[in-house]
Amino acid sequence: SMTRSPWTRYKGQGGGEEVERAAKRTKKASWIIAGTVLAGLLTSCANTSSGPTGTSVSGYDVAVRVIPDTVPADSASQATVRVEVRDAYGNFVSGASVVLTATMGTLGGSSVTTTNGVATTTFTSGSKTGTGQIAATVENVTVVGKVSLTAVKSK
Repeated sequence: SMTRSPWTRYKGQGGGEEVERAAKRTKKASWIIAGTVLAGLLTSCANTSSGPTGTSVSGYDVAVRVIPDTVPADSASQATVRVEVRDAYGNFVSGASVVLTATMGTLGGSSVTTTNGVATTTFTSGSKTGTGQIAATVENVTVVGKVSLTAVKSK
């Protein structure tokens, strides 16, 4: 038997109606595939950063994470502050200036520049317990990450 393309018309073998039905099935499948791919892209874009995000005047998406986000308030424990900067197309931006401030504890650097879209510095805990805020500012947008400073366990 002969294999038929959904777009091919054969004389005396179903004619135009069969071709039209096949074309509708193919078109519907194409839209379902396109919708699924788009939904996947949107989901993957939404899941790339697990911290707070914001968009700058240049269209840069800025995200900040503190890893780990819980440290003892022992004036010595450290966490990494990671700032990611991407353009409107999701590409990492190198050379973006990031100004950092912290409400509790200290930062290894208050001004850093992204390399391949990422800038990092070290956060060192203070002696007070509570929730510290680490603000990352790129252009006109400030995004705040949080770090929990927990009581030091007595030995």
